[in-house]
Amino acid sequence: MDMLFFLLCGAALLGVLLGLIHPPLVFGRVWGTSRKKVLRWYGTAAVVFFIGFVVALPPVPAPKPQAGLAASTQAKLEPAEPLKQPESQPVAPVVAEPAKQPEPQPEAQATPSAPVAEAPAKQPEPVASPAAPAPADDAAKRAEEIAAREKAEAEQARQAQARAMEADKAKIRAFEKDLHGYDAVSALYMENAKAMTRRLGKDASQGDLYQALKQARQYAQAGANEVLKLRVPDVPKPVEAALKEAKEASWQMLLGRKDALDAFMDWLDSRKPSDQVKMQEESDFSTLQAAKCVASLLKAKTAAGFTKEEIKADLKAEGGDTLQQATKAKATRRK
Repeated sequence: MDMLFFLLCGAALLGVLLGLIHPPLVFGRVWGTSRKKVLRWYGTAAVVFFIGFVVALPPVPAPKPQAGLAASTQAKLEPAEPLKQPESQPVAPVVAEPAKQPEPQPEAQATPSAPVAEAPAKQPEPVASPAAPAPADDAAKRAEEIAAREKAEAEQARQAQARAMEADKAKIRAFEKDLHGYDAVSALYMENAKAMTRRLGKDASQGDLYQALKQARQYAQAGANEVLKLRVPDVPKPVEAALKEAKEASWQMLLGRKDALDAFMDWLDSRKPSDQVKMQEESDFSTLQAAKCVASLLKAKTAAGFTKEEIKADLKAEGGDTLQQATKAKATRRK
């Protein structure tokens, strides 16, 4: 029922709105229609329907109290029962007994107790505390600790420096070994060419010699290329500079050997004195670069901290006990 009144009220309000805009929309073409008549009829109908809607609304149900809340409210409203004393047997009244008079003690017992009561309490003997260390002793102890710590730090630094030096020595030896390795391969084919030269006219022809020289030239060029690609190890700057000089000298030495072999092969073809002179010049240049390579390696080892015994052992491995002998032996292998 309330929904019907609500719809009728909405229709009446819509009629009021349309009638105020254009009265013939709600009354048609009836004579004498006006906005006042629209308000009178449709406005009154809207008010009546709204009142009917309000009257027809169902009553709102009262909220039901929750069980827990009702129980707690009821518990609060109920008066608290007085606490019941537990039933127990009747307690007999306590009768105060007369105070007992102290019995007289014999004199033999009273006599020794007197001095004990009057004797003063024995005080604990003071414990002798250790003497506080003197400021001078404290300062000396701190100085000893500082000295010991500095000594330990210096020892650690010395050991770290020694390890770094040994690592640098290993790098230098590996670099030197690579340089000698490329030179050794080329020197092997040089020895073959020299042997073929001595056998020329006996059991070797000029073609055999030419083939041996060609192989020696090929490996000299390959060794130079490998030396050029060789990486200088990461060592201190002075050592690194000396190793770069040794690398440059070894590269130039192998190139000089290759040019000397080219000149020798040209001399075999033309027998020109100029080719022979060029061969000698390139051979001398190669010998000079070999000596420079040995000197640069010695310079790098000295800068890296090699001892005299270590340098002497390396020179002996090169073919002599001195720099001049090692250089001569190395140059002899390169001719």
